[in-house]
Amino acid sequence: MLLVYPVLGASLMGSLTVATELSYDGSALWMQMSAGLRGRDDRWGRLIAFFWIFVPASVLVTVGFLILTGQWQLTLHALLATLGALMVSAAVGTVTGALWQTPQPPPGQNAFARSSGGGLAAMLS
Repeated sequence: MLLVYPVLGASLMGSLTVATELSYDGSALWMQMSAGLRGRDDRWGRLIAFFWIFVPASVLVTVGFLILTGQWQLTLHALLATLGALMVSAAVGTVTGALWQTPQPPPGQNAFARSSGGGLAAMLS
């Protein structure tokens, strides 16, 4: 039964993707703002793309863990917990991503070459 928890953790960590999307936009964010795109529409578009990838992956991994453990009586609970954690983490990531911008490397640079700045903002988000 404990093998379902890594899937829940991965679902919760998915919110980091949603929270840092605006930070990675750089000059593209200004293009969206000057084009008159409403913030709500932009965030919904980002969430749809996030869910398009993370929902099937989360379901497949959850079913894979259920196959490994043979705990089929937990199928409904495990799927609902995983999808619930994914939805809540995406909502929290959307709000924190809009409120707090964290420093990211400029376009064309290594994504892992981030400076040490923004540690508090990243921790809070």
